[in-house]
Amino acid sequence: MDKVSLKNAALCVDEIKNLNEAEYQIYRADIAKKYNITATALDKIRKDVCNTNKDDVDDELFEEFDPYTEDVSISEVIKNIQTCLEQCLYMQPEYVLVCALWVTCTWFVDVLEISPYLLISAPEKRCGKTQLLNLLAEFAYHPLLASNVSMASLYYFADQPKTPTFLIDEADQFMDADKKEFIGILNCGYSRNTAYVMRVAGDRIKRPKRFKCFGFKAISGISIKGLSETILDRSHIVNLKRKPMNQTKIKLRDLNPDLLLEIKSKLARLAIDYKEQVKTHKVQTLLDGLNDRQIDNWEPLLTLVELSQDNELLEQTKQAVIKLSKAHDENFLESSHHKTLRMIAIALSKTDKETEAISARQLADIVYQQVNQELSVRQVSLCLKSYDLTSKQTIQEDGSNKRCYSLQEIKKAIESYITEEELNADVI
Repeated sequence: MDKVSLKNAALCVDEIKNLNEAEYQIYRADIAKKYNITATALDKIRKDVCNTNKDDVDDELFEEFDPYTEDVSISEVIKNIQTCLEQCLYMQPEYVLVCALWVTCTWFVDVLEISPYLLISAPEKRCGKTQLLNLLAEFAYHPLLASNVSMASLYYFADQPKTPTFLIDEADQFMDADKKEFIGILNCGYSRNTAYVMRVAGDRIKRPKRFKCFGFKAISGISIKGLSETILDRSHIVNLKRKPMNQTKIKLRDLNPDLLLEIKSKLARLAIDYKEQVKTHKVQTLLDGLNDRQIDNWEPLLTLVELSQDNELLEQTKQAVIKLSKAHDENFLESSHHKTLRMIAIALSKTDKETEAISARQLADIVYQQVNQELSVRQVSLCLKSYDLTSKQTIQEDGSNKRCYSLQEIKKAIESYITEEELNADVI
């Protein structure tokens, strides 16, 4: 190591020695760049100079709470959390309830088979997304708050023996850089049976490694339009709005810290008392009008509600299921690819074009001519790809070669995914 590197190594010691493992993994790349040291060299400095013990990672990452000394009811804890949410945030009652149920479910991650995600969305800034995420972190099991977190640290934390609850802020910025990797983790982390991804890992010798990624994840961003239908389908979606001027809410820091500690202690007690019941419980509540995935999403939450034996809470949850499932469908229907396919469907229904094959450019032109909506060739191609439609080289009437799609296959996709009501509705 040269003199400059030695000097830089000495300078960075004070900066890294007091970081816990979670903080170190998040800021590792920035610190290495700041002191002109490779990330691998920085790891060695931390290990050799700061005496980091890898076996103690879990203890550094997560704070543990002593279980409440008295018996605790599920509905009591749910209502305590709801009260805190209502004091700090402007939210519809249904969103307050689903957040309280979701964050309580995180304490049973080790016995649940499904971990639905929580997507926190808003049409603009200053709607309380970060405030909600921070408040959820107060109650979640092994919370890990992250903003602009790297993919490497996501894999690292998810693979810990103690399953964390990921609370990811500024997801819009994060996904711009690592969208495919991030979506891959989300796709695999929903069901315990498929909650693994294969990656090559190792400092000197690279070997395939299986990383677990099952667990609860809350994701906050301004817009959910960039997310795939699969992710939307596996999530409870919370749409926040900016607080009206005549509404008064308190800051998280103004909540009684003793009350927060008591709620966390009660959650720890619930996790002990109800672990086996949650593991074996079969939901009895009938959810009419929901598809299989929506039923899966609600099952962990309804498990707690039914075990609470609180009829009022059960009725409130049923009403929330009806209202939020309808809102969820609206979010799903207006997701980017579905919206594009709907525009294509409406445009094709207004033209008598008869052909076996059609290019993305021709489809974009037809949409513009018939419904006055501009689509790029890329938008059309990505939309059709999301429905497993592929193009192939096709000889045109003028003898030229173009990549075209089967019009018959496009119409089949439209019949499968676009309802008659959507076909007759105006394009917004």
